[in-house]
Amino acid sequence: MKKSILLQTATVCLLLMLSDIRLYGQANQTLSNLTSPTAVNQSLLPGTDNSKNLGSSTKSWKDIYLDGDIYIDGNRFTYLPTATSTFVGNTANSTSTGVGNSAFGYHVLMTNTSGDQNTGAGAYTLDANTTGDDNAGFGYAALSSNTSGAYNCAFGNFSLYNNALYNYNSAFGDNSLRNNTGSYNSAFGARALYSNTGGGHNTANGGFTLYSNTTGSYNTAIGKEALYYNTTGKSNAATGTFALYWNSTGEYNTANGYQALSDNFTGSYNTANGSSSGSHGDGNTYCTFNGYDADQSVDGTFTNSTALGNSSRISASNQVRIGNSSVTSIGGYASWTNISDGRYKKDIKGNVPGIEFINKLKPVTYHLDVSGIRKFLNEDIIGGKDTQGFKEKSAEEKALIDKGVKEKEEVVYTGFIAQEVEQAASEIGYIFSGVDKPENENSLYGLRYAEFVVPLVKAVQELSSTNKELTARIEKLESLLNSSATSPASIDPETSVQKINLESSGNAAILGQNIPNPFEGNTVISYYIPENSSDAKIIFYSERGNWIRSVSISENGHGQISVNASDLSSGIYQYSLIINGQTIETRQMGIAK
Repeated sequence: MKKSILLQTATVCLLLMLSDIRLYGQANQTLSNLTSPTAVNQSLLPGTDNSKNLGSSTKSWKDIYLDGDIYIDGNRFTYLPTATSTFVGNTANSTSTGVGNSAFGYHVLMTNTSGDQNTGAGAYTLDANTTGDDNAGFGYAALSSNTSGAYNCAFGNFSLYNNALYNYNSAFGDNSLRNNTGSYNSAFGARALYSNTGGGHNTANGGFTLYSNTTGSYNTAIGKEALYYNTTGKSNAATGTFALYWNSTGEYNTANGYQALSDNFTGSYNTANGSSSGSHGDGNTYCTFNGYDADQSVDGTFTNSTALGNSSRISASNQVRIGNSSVTSIGGYASWTNISDGRYKKDIKGNVPGIEFINKLKPVTYHLDVSGIRKFLNEDIIGGKDTQGFKEKSAEEKALIDKGVKEKEEVVYTGFIAQEVEQAASEIGYIFSGVDKPENENSLYGLRYAEFVVPLVKAVQELSSTNKELTARIEKLESLLNSSATSPASIDPETSVQKINLESSGNAAILGQNIPNPFEGNTVISYYIPENSSDAKIIFYSERGNWIRSVSISENGHGQISVNASDLSSGIYQYSLIINGQTIETRQMGIAK
């Protein structure tokens, strides 16, 4: 009986064991593909290394809960040091204590220790960061060398690559700010501020902008390759492709427009507004170019000059040029004012020539050779020595220009020839400020017509003085003429010849008043020489008493002589009757031409 019970009990146990095998022997295979009888709550180790999959492309797991990390090929792939930091990538950081960090990629934030609030995505991004805070790097090796620099943003391969200790930089674009060792820089575009080392407070927007900058600061470049060659120049502003392209050490320049100030190397304090404006000068200072292709006629270095308007050209220092050679009218609603304050005038002299200078001038009419001037000033050439090189204006531009040139060349102008005015002034030793002489072989002669007012005023004053003098003389002559009516002489109405009244003279020598008086052609002087007289003559003097001529009288008695004014100038003269060396009488005559 007991054997039967024991047998039954053994049979039941065996059946239960077999049943257990059937129930559980394949469960672990369905769950994990592991060989029976491994339990599912044990380590999921495959029988052979790297031979089993966890899930498949069609059969995936839902959720995975981990208290540790994930390793790939023996390298830590994920690390969650704090509730707010995440490190994901091959060789993820496993020692960081900083908070608020996010790293995605190989060697991202790999050496970070206490740096906080950093975000990196891309292999080697922020790789060397240790204590730097609030940095963001996106792209291969972005901010790779940063250690303690803070508040930097880098987007693009190698952007801010060498930045280590510097703050508040922003780089967007491949290799932008790659070599930076400065602060407060912003670069937007491939290789923008690529070479910057110690420069700070720079802004570059566009591919290769401020590419060569090293220590230059406070520069702003907007447009492809703007300020491309700048190295140490500071406080420059360039807006437009190739603007300030060649600038290296020039400072405080402002260029707005394609190729504006593109050839400037070392010049400072220049301003250019307009495409290709100021694109020829390489060392100008304090110059202003305003307008499309406003520039200088040749390469050179000028100071304090201004070109205003389309294709306007300067050719020397301290010069202002408004408009190009095709302009036909410049004006406004008020007269031009020249500063003329006596408090700031020295060595004042009243030595301005008047009528003498004016009489030497030669007024002319002429047509202006506008085409020749355009060629001389290179008005058809635009651009600078950048990657585009020099070029001529387009066919459309030339057509408009040619129309304006033709119209202007048909205008008849009135004026002087500057070289002739210069010669006239030189002949009388007059330093005339009205001639604008060329300062070099690339400049044109000019005239300041307003300056002619001064010698013209002087000439009018001289003529006014002469007029007063002549008026006084005429009045004096008229007085003499009136007084001659009471002299011992009268006019024969038949012969218009003066007769001497012998009765009233007592047979004494008489000198008559010339008739007519004053005169401009011929006049007649009557006289009476007594019979017993000898060596008689009439002598003529200037008003000042200078001897002019002498007329001998060979016959005694009544006679007359004729005087011609052709070789005498206008004025008052004296004549005297001399007998035997004694002055008998003196009278005055006037010549008015």
